[in-house]
Amino acid sequence: MLALVLSRRDFREDDQMVGLFTLSKGKIDVIARGVKKIVSKNSPHLEPFSLIEAEIIKGRELDRLASVQPVKNFKNIRLDLAKSRLAGYAAIFLDKLLRPGGVGEEKLFGLFLGWLEFLAADQKTASPRRASPLLLYSFILKTFFVLGLAPVLDRCVRCGRLADWRHIGRAIFSPVEGGLAESTCPAPHPGRRIKGASRQLFSSDKSLILDANDIKLLRLLAEDKWPLISRLKAEPSREFRVKEAIRRFAEHHTEAGLARFSEGI
Repeated sequence: MLALVLSRRDFREDDQMVGLFTLSKGKIDVIARGVKKIVSKNSPHLEPFSLIEAEIIKGRELDRLASVQPVKNFKNIRLDLAKSRLAGYAAIFLDKLLRPGGVGEEKLFGLFLGWLEFLAADQKTASPRRASPLLLYSFILKTFFVLGLAPVLDRCVRCGRLADWRHIGRAIFSPVEGGLAESTCPAPHPGRRIKGASRQLFSSDKSLILDANDIKLLRLLAEDKWPLISRLKAEPSREFRVKEAIRRFAEHHTEAGLARFSEGI
């Protein structure tokens, strides 16, 4: 079956548990026996975000990986450290988000494969913006759209009223409530009220305040405009707020911590 490798974890002395995102059966975890041995033929093809054709043998308790045929290893990504980090983090994110045995995830499989192919196709690796971290956060946000868990960005999530954020000026982004809310909306919310004009975090649901331009960037990342996003250069403070909003939203849905990138990524 066609699969993208998400993770490898030590299982026994010479074995590993491999997380695969398959086209036909969603995410599955399989045992790769002897894969830690130097003579293993399968090991080189089981690096994260590799595209493979895998033969799986049904087991009594755990399925076993019988053989692996490489399809694409995305060499152009692996030769670029920045791109490799983005792709590796995307694989970690999906490994935490998806549950084994999921079905009907063909669109998400196509999204991940298409995103990897876009990242690999660009040959201008010398430009630091070619591997923009915003590409990763765009992929994470698009993942929730594909799964039907997208944050509400065009209206107040509390009262449902369509909102012109350019006119309103700023909004609350609440991961728990599922999107943007007007700061003056009378509907109740689990956090504390905004005080003054400063940007403050809400204690109970890790909400944060975004201004109109933050929201514009957030909505752009939700679109299929990866060539534009790869060249985009946002103000550092704005980029931080938008990435933080997406990270918190992802953490809420994965119920797992997603480590921040280091070295400015």
